[in-house]
Amino acid sequence: MLGRGATGFFLLIQDGEDEYRFSTIERSRIEVVEITEKGFRFRIHKGRLRVELPGEQANPIQLASPQKGAMKNKIKESLDGTISLELFEDDTLITVLNTE
Repeated sequence: MLGRGATGFFLLIQDGEDEYRFSTIERSRIEVVEITEKGFRFRIHKGRLRVELPGEQANPIQLASPQKGAMKNKIKESLDGTISLELFEDDTLITVLNTE
């Protein structure tokens, strides 16, 4: 490692011939809209574009997770669930992707 690091994210959506890029480098912003016992909703926006990411977990199990180096916390994880990706320009829906 060169001793440099950065915290951020990137998302690339390809819809036919159209490509939409979201990243911290391009000044996109991500926000947690909602977290519930069963799921979450994230929102990513850049200019007039917005991505909504609602997800729901199914059959979660409780696992140990780290807290200051010790496995003292608990977290619910699941391999089952659903997620959608909804891409908007202004308030016009461009595309929707769903898991099955």
